[in-house]
Amino acid sequence: MASKGLKKDSMGISILNPKDIINIENGVSNYLYPFNSGLIHKWRELVLEYTKYKRGEDPSGQTLTMRVEFWKASVFAIQQNILFGVGTGDIQQALNKAYDETNSKLTKRWRLRCHNQYLAITLAFGVVGLFLFLFYFLYPLIVLREKFHVLFWPFIAIILMSFFTEDTLESQAGLNFFACFYTLFIWLASSKEKSKENLNEIN
Repeated sequence: MASKGLKKDSMGISILNPKDIINIENGVSNYLYPFNSGLIHKWRELVLEYTKYKRGEDPSGQTLTMRVEFWKASVFAIQQNILFGVGTGDIQQALNKAYDETNSKLTKRWRLRCHNQYLAITLAFGVVGLFLFLFYFLYPLIVLREKFHVLFWPFIAIILMSFFTEDTLESQAGLNFFACFYTLFIWLASSKEKSKENLNEIN
C-alpha cells in the first residue's frame, strides 16, 4: 500500500485490485516487484539501493552498496601499504582502521572483509604479491592453453568473475571448488602434454 501511495486504512484496501491482494499474501512488499518479474525485479532493487546510497543513507545489509564500501575501504588500506601489504593476519585490522578513517556509514556489524579476491590479495601481500598470484595462476593457462579440456574455460571464467565480488579463496567452499577442479584440469592437460612428448620420443 505504501508503494502505491495509499493510506493504510479501509479506503486504501478498497482501492487494491485482486492481483495486489495476491501479491501481499505472497509477501511482495512493492507492487513493482511481483515474483514473476525475475531480473527486472532485481535490477529495480539494485537501482533503488544505489539511489539511497547516493543520498547518503546507511548501506548496511545491502547487497551492492555494502560492497562499494568494502572496496573503498580496501583501496584506502592498500594505498597505505601498497608494496608488500599488511600480511594475512592483519587484513581485518587494516580494514577496520580504513572504515574509521574514511568515515564509512557501515555499522560495526557490517564492516566485513574485501569481498574481492584481487583486493584481498593486494591488501595482504601488496602489488608484489598480486603480481606473483596472477603469474602462478595464469602461467599454466599460457603454457598448456591448447591441451585443456573444453570445460576448463567456462570454469576459469566463473572463477575470475567470482573473484570480483567475493573473497573466493578465503572460504572453505570456494577454496575447495577452485583447488579440486583447477588441479584436475591442470593434471589432465599436463598428462596430454606428456603423452605427446613420449610419442615424439618413440618416433
